[in-house]
Order: sequence, then structure tokens, then C-alpha cells
Amino acid sequence: MSVNHGDDIRGGRGPYIVSWYDATGRRRNRSTRTTDYKLARRIANKIEDETAMRREGIIDANADRYAAAARQPIAKHLSDFVEELAAKGRTEQHISETESRIRKIVKECDAQSITDLGPNAVVSAIATLREGKDDDEGLSARTCNAYLRAVKSFTRWLVHDRRMPDDPIRHLAAMREDVDRRHERRDATAEELKALIEAAEKAPPWTWRTGRARSAPRVGISGSDRAMLYRVAVGTGFRAAELASLTPESFNLDAAPPTVTVQAAYSKRRRRDAQPIRDDLADLLRRWLADKTPNRPVWNVPEKTAAMLRADLGAAEIPYRDDADRVFDFHSLRHTYVSFLVRGTGSVKAVQELSRHSTPSLTIGRYAHARLHDLAGALSSLPDSARDDGSREKAKATGTYDANPDASSADGAQRIRQQSVRGGVRNSTTPCVRIVDSGLKNRAREDSNPQPSDPKSDALSN
Repeated sequence: MSVNHGDDIRGGRGPYIVSWYDATGRRRNRSTRTTDYKLARRIANKIEDETAMRREGIIDANADRYAAAARQPIAKHLSDFVEELAAKGRTEQHISETESRIRKIVKECDAQSITDLGPNAVVSAIATLREGKDDDEGLSARTCNAYLRAVKSFTRWLVHDRRMPDDPIRHLAAMREDVDRRHERRDATAEELKALIEAAEKAPPWTWRTGRARSAPRVGISGSDRAMLYRVAVGTGFRAAELASLTPESFNLDAAPPTVTVQAAYSKRRRRDAQPIRDDLADLLRRWLADKTPNRPVWNVPEKTAAMLRADLGAAEIPYRDDADRVFDFHSLRHTYVSFLVRGTGSVKAVQELSRHSTPSLTIGRYAHARLHDLAGALSSLPDSARDDGSREKAKATGTYDANPDASSADGAQRIRQQSVRGGVRNSTTPCVRIVDSGLKNRAREDSNPQPSDPKSDALSN
């Protein structure tokens, strides 16, 4: 760098300004914050040396970028992250919840920089939220996992945007939600759905204020509209926000099959979803949509759907919370939709597509509420455990039963073990039931290719 005032170092009334070309060839200017020429010259020489080393690859430019990002306040990074979520078309509710959860974790961690979001700090912050403070009960495992997902989405973005070299909390695992369910939903029976819809039909309009002020205007939804809202919710599996976005143009009732379409901007998975519906529901909708305004939402869905539904549940004499402490809220209508599909004859893939889930395990595991009689019906596929008098001869032919009824139990067991070893590995797809013969004290598996007996397990296996 030259010492000329008009070239690299320009003096004046204020501090000297250093001008140079960086490693990428771009012109840069930086204040030395000093009026001392000799000190300004040393700063300029240092910048010149560092630029040369970056140009030659001796200094890693990425390290400089990470260091610069670490010096910025974490609020600046979070603001940029929220702006990118909005640019990607995320819903306002998703953005608001994600930002709120991240800010809560940042506050609990007392993080001033992104480097403060270490694994120990985040785990400690979530543990604090889990335990609660003072009289606060604390958050459930599922809610804590939502906080963890939010902050992990933030740190992943920091890595992808090249603001951090790696994700410090990537390895943090979620909590087990099944051991701490505080808001477990249930599905409704067909009788409960009928009673709910009939009660809503007869009920007066449900109204609410559009703001917190007492002077805020009130809006509402009529009883007949609520009844149709419940029918469509349980007939499509749509969520409350998706239902609120539907217009008369969303319904293609003359198609084969009839469909209801939710646009990608309102769908949770950000796809345009055309959901098929039953013909009987399409007939009801055709008459109901006749007087609806085009290009306007067909329902005025309240933000707090739970209060509206609880009023209709009360009118129908349906308990909001059952004896098993499970609740019936608006999202339970979606649970009901998926559970009825699972109990039907459709394939798992078909149920997954209709439920619009990313994986079948989510469909079957979280949303399908199996009832006792459904489980009992599944047992009918197992072989009959009752034996007639000729069963021993049949078992003898397959080699799974001792042909001599007078043989000792020890000899019989030894013979079964030998046959099992010769038989090899049992077919895992064949149900296996342990039975006890009145003539023999030893136990055998009803299987044409048995395994050696396992002394650690004496339970029903499949």
C-alpha cells in the first residue's frame, strides 16, 4: 500500500481511512479510527499482509466469515432467519410460534451471540422449561420437543447460510412423548358425530370479538354453518386453518370423485391438495354452497376453535374430557377422520395419502385410535387354540408333537429341542401360539418349523 494521501491513506480533519483491494478484487475502505499517521500506516500494512495471505490461501476466508457472524448480536441473525421463513411462504402462525420459541430458548440460555447456543446451554434451557418455575407446572415433553425443533431449525439455517461452521446441537435427541402426554386427543364415535352435528344445527350463532377491546366489533358463525364445518372436517381431515381458507371455488362437486382443494399457501405441507370426498357429503355441500359469495371464505372460523366446539359438545351432552383423560377438541375431528380410514379396508399407502402425511408411521402411530373391539377383531386371524381328539395325530405327522403320550416330559422336551435344531429358523410371518396338552406336561409350539424353546419367554408371540 502506498503512503499517498490520495491513494491508500487519505488524511483530513478526521481519522485516516485505509483503502485497498481485497482477495476477491473488490475495493474496500475502512477507518483506522486514529489521526496518528504512523499508527494508521501500521494498520494499513497489517491489512495488506492479511489480504495477501488470503489471496494465497494461507488465511481461511470462511474463518473470517464465521468470526464476523459471531461478533454480531444473535437478535440480528434471528431477524434474518424470520425474514427467510416469510420469503419461503411459511404461514404467519408458524413463523410466530417458531420465533417465539427460539427467543424463549435464547433468553433461558442468556445467549448474546450464536456461539452461546451450545448443547449444554440448550439442554439446560429446555430442562428449565420442563420443570417450570414457581407455581408453573412446566411444559410437557411434546411441547419441549417443539421448542427443540424450533431452535434446531435456527442453527441448521445458520450452518446453511455459512454463519456457523457446524451445528452444535444437531445431535440432541427429542424426549419421549408417550410417557408424558398432557393433552391426548381422542376420536369420536359415529353416534357422537351425529349428536354433535344435530346440536350445532339447532344452536344459536357463535360470536366473538375481533379484538381485545370491549368496543371491538363482534363476528360469528351460524349453527348450520358450524354443522357443515364439522361434516367437512371429519370428511376431509382438513385442519382448522385449511378449512378457513376454502372458498366456493375450492369445491369441485361434479368431478368423479368429488373433491375439495386447499391451496398450497394454506396447506401444512405447502402443496396444493385436492382431497376426494364421499358422494353423500358432496350432495349436502351442493345445496349448502348455493348462497355462498364467490371468491370469499365459506366459513368465518374463529381463531379459538376449542371454545366453539366445547359449546356444541355441551349442547350435545358429549364430554370434552373422557374417563381416560383424553380430550375432544377441534383437531380431534382430523384424528377421527384418520382413525376411521385406518379401521376401513384401505391400504396403509392409501390412508397415508388421504391423511397427507409424510410417513405411514405418523398415520398409524399418532392418529389411529384403536378400540378394544378392533383389537379383538384382529385376533380372529390367529389360529384356533382349541384341539379336538385327532389333533395329536396331525401334530405327529408334522413332527411337532411327541408320538408317545406316555413319554416323560423331559424326553418329550428333549425330542422337541432336537427337532427344532434340525428345523432351522422359524418363519417370522407365521403366528405362533403356545398350547398345553392335557396328556403332556411339556409345551410345544404349533409350528411346522419350530425353534428351540426359550426359557426366558413364555408369552404369546407372533
